[in-house]
Amino acid sequence: MPRETGKRWEWTIAGLDGDPLLVALQDYDWADEVLHAQIGRRWLRDEHSTAASARLRRSALARWNPALERYSHASAQDEWWDEFSRGRVRAAQSTESRSLSRASSGAA
Repeated sequence: MPRETGKRWEWTIAGLDGDPLLVALQDYDWADEVLHAQIGRRWLRDEHSTAASARLRRSALARWNPALERYSHASAQDEWWDEFSRGRVRAAQSTESRSLSRASSGAA
């Protein structure tokens, strides 16, 4: 994944919120993706020769690209993380603001 939009970026953005749970969730997700990639590489290396892997890749892409085209209309493929992050920050700020307001007014 690209450094500007990949797992490292998502992990960094999660850390900006200051919520350790968000960082832990992103950390878990990142580790899970690394594990999937390692399992896939090991399985392909063990099960298929280089020529067989190339044939399988060509075959998969020949099916994947038309399928991707058929379903591309179902989603705008918009970047959702930025808006999600902003919403999370706004919610945290709102909660903090209400807490401060109650504290300054003497409410419990």
